[in-house]
Amino acid sequence: MHGAMIGIFVFLFEILLSMSNAIQEVMAHFDETSAALSGSTSTIGGGMATSLNIFVDFPEDTMRAYVVTILLMLTVANMLAGKIVMGGDRYIYYFFASLLAAVTGVIYIVAPIMVKAFFTIPAFVGV
Repeated sequence: MHGAMIGIFVFLFEILLSMSNAIQEVMAHFDETSAALSGSTSTIGGGMATSLNIFVDFPEDTMRAYVVTILLMLTVANMLAGKIVMGGDRYIYYFFASLLAAVTGVIYIVAPIMVKAFFTIPAFVGV
């Protein structure tokens, strides 16, 4: 259950980051082509440019710190929940901490690789 929660959270963050980078590249290309045209913002393209600007200034560093903080909080909470449910000596904390931290670390390392493999945005160079 811990792996599923962490996986969903990290995969969603990586997908959002991938889409933000793709939209940022498209908007840079769109700005170059719109400057070459008439420059009118009343067209559909101008409306699209203003609505997609929220993804251009995506705070990657802030969001990554937020994701790591949430991952640590979930790991500690699941460690405490495992001790409460299973009982036993206080050394069971070490077992749950090592198990859950290993699962969290593997998912945090593997998720960007998988997202990059599945969500590659094609670039239209000659269009």
